[in-house]
Amino acid sequence: MKIDDAREAVAAMRRLWDAAKAEDARGEGSLPRQSRFDAFALRRWLPNVILVEVHRGPKRFFYRLTGSHIDEMYGQNFTGRWLEDLRIAGSEGYWERSYAQVAAERQPLNGTVGHVDLARNQMMCSWIMLPLEPDLPPRGPGPMELVILAGIMFYRP
Repeated sequence: MKIDDAREAVAAMRRLWDAAKAEDARGEGSLPRQSRFDAFALRRWLPNVILVEVHRGPKRFFYRLTGSHIDEMYGQNFTGRWLEDLRIAGSEGYWERSYAQVAAERQPLNGTVGHVDLARNQMMCSWIMLPLEPDLPPRGPGPMELVILAGIMFYRP
């Protein structure tokens, strides 16, 4: 993927979220419903998509789903695992802080960060995290506060 393609993918995911929020408007501060973002709606980005359930308690961030390209770039499958139990090389709390900010503010967040792939190639990733109102049963234990839809688009600098 090229830098412009990565930026456009992040912008397109934001536009999809904005449209869903406008259609789902249920009052001030309402969020789009999780069920609006099915595989069909996300088909262009599925390999680069992450769904994170935000739970109450000491372990908060449960990976409901990670796309195949995410798994490939990090050399492990995060699906069905807690972020707090993973060692993500080179991140040192970066992702946890970002998820926590989205959970606290209930607003989209995006950024760009460096990444070294498994072949030690320097990469960059543009990413977006979009808060969703849970309306599907959780996969992790306990009640959910929020679901975060994330897209991570990798490219060479």
